[in-house]
Amino acid sequence: MRNILLPSVLITLLILFIGCGGSKTETDTGAKNTETASSESDNSSILDDLSKENIDEMYDQLVLGPAQDFSLYNLDGTKYKLGDFKDYVFILHFWSMESALSKRLFPLLSEVQNMYRDSGFTILAVCMDNKQITAIQDYVDYNKVSFPVVYPQTQSIYQKYGVNAPGMSFLIDRKGNVVGQFFGDPGREKLIRIINLFL
Repeated sequence: MRNILLPSVLITLLILFIGCGGSKTETDTGAKNTETASSESDNSSILDDLSKENIDEMYDQLVLGPAQDFSLYNLDGTKYKLGDFKDYVFILHFWSMESALSKRLFPLLSEVQNMYRDSGFTILAVCMDNKQITAIQDYVDYNKVSFPVVYPQTQSIYQKYGVNAPGMSFLIDRKGNVVGQFFGDPGREKLIRIINLFL
């Protein structure tokens, strides 16, 4: 009887442990995800309260981290690296031809690009599709995209920036730091206001 009871008790305890706490890896991952979400939320709140008057004193709280280096190619084959944008404020935007969200964002991003192109601002739109360059070019031309469209030759940029779906954008300042990120449409007024803070 004791031989049957002991394994049953151990199995029950194991089930309770997995159900309530999970493994250390799962718990750590959950904590990390919560921390990241909290960090992003805090950053969004700081961006909302930011002005030209307080940007210097709030800067350290604002920075999400240094921008990760990348190698991207525009549609004529020119290579871009992070260092090429040292004196720029820019948005690194990830998009796909299959995404309705991406298509909806093009007019806003084109408008912002046209407004600030002479002020040291640009947008790099990273195409996430594994398509022929000619197909990407046709799509860009059809949608009247006015900002540089680029593509990576490896998948590493997605891991570096934690991107797993089109629609993610990162605002990078002249110091090479990520100072904002958003998914989808941040709203025209908010986007313009935030860009102006860093120009």
